[in-house]
Amino acid sequence: MSWAQRLKRVFGIDIENCAACGGRAHVRRTLYMATLVATRHNPVIRAHYQQLLSRGKAKKSALVACMRKLLVILNTMAKTGEHSRLATADNH
Repeated sequence: MSWAQRLKRVFGIDIENCAACGGRAHVRRTLYMATLVATRHNPVIRAHYQQLLSRGKAKKSALVACMRKLLVILNTMAKTGEHSRLATADNH
């Protein structure tokens, strides 16, 4: 019996179907790197990241929150056809 099966049997934890393990890894990696760059060079994402850090969030947690923010902005840009939303968006 593997350790994952033991965890499931003893504690009811299913490691094989966890949400963090799912999804598209290449998309996650690309979004992570894009957000890492955006926290340094994009004023909107940088301000959001600094605000999260000042509120006591861990750096990795703040980066993941910025990943979501960036993804929401990019989805909105794709839906509306805007191209300069990242440079001027202060309401996200």
